[in-house]
Amino acid sequence: MISDDVKMLLQLIEQYGVKHLFKHLKYKHKGLFDKITTATSKFKDASFSEKIYAFIYNLQDRPRCLHCNKPVKYKGFSVGYAIYCSHGCVARNELTKDRSKESLKNNHNVSSPVELRWKRKEQ
Repeated sequence: MISDDVKMLLQLIEQYGVKHLFKHLKYKHKGLFDKITTATSKFKDASFSEKIYAFIYNLQDRPRCLHCNKPVKYKGFSVGYAIYCSHGCVARNELTKDRSKESLKNNHNVSSPVELRWKRKEQ
């Protein structure tokens, strides 16, 4: 269930946008500003947008890469956090490999990108 603080914060975001929320909260909603700052104290080098995101979704720490468990980057308020920390981790992930192979099989009737390259050269 959504807390009253989160409901209020979502209404303020809708009204002012995330960009302009910092000053509005700091001067007109000091109590909520302090709750956000306290709840996100582990996010020391984070932007205020990231702190708001963490507060709304009740995050205790930054999410981690699904492949290597390193912290992932914050992409912005509307996107949230990346799933992987790098393109390398995306490529090495088994789920991604399986999807890629399935797509190659369904769309081109080959099992690897090398086979696709050879198939195109033959045509």
